[in-house]
Amino acid sequence: MGFSGNWHLLIPIKTIAAINASKPDLDELAIFNKKIGCITTHLYTFLDEKPSDYKIYTRDFAPAIGIPEDPVTGSANGALCAFLIKQNILDPKVNHRFIIKQGNLMNREGYLSAEILKNGQSFEIKIGGQAVLTMSGTINT
Repeated sequence: MGFSGNWHLLIPIKTIAAINASKPDLDELAIFNKKIGCITTHLYTFLDEKPSDYKIYTRDFAPAIGIPEDPVTGSANGALCAFLIKQNILDPKVNHRFIIKQGNLMNREGYLSAEILKNGQSFEIKIGGQAVLTMSGTINT
């Protein structure tokens, strides 16, 4: 699991095709996520094609908090970056800059820039991107 203000269950998957084929039972996943204390289940894989405009492909399911699938999830991808460094999946001795892609199957394809910056014995993780307004409204009380 990874933490970025909330816990995220991080699951490595071998291929993009396998991630895209995932069809979780959202009711069961919500129960499981609540039981283990995480808000999302975040599937990820490293891209196996070169060259590409992104390095990691993800999908994020959050039924425990009422979101069946989130098109782009900054907090889960931030937790993923920390996990990859702590587990030595990415070299902890150097800085990293790459792109994460998410949201394809929802027709809301998104790209996040990820930076992992070494700062002495710790790291600074920056996740960013551009947002698109999809709806607006007013709440009357």
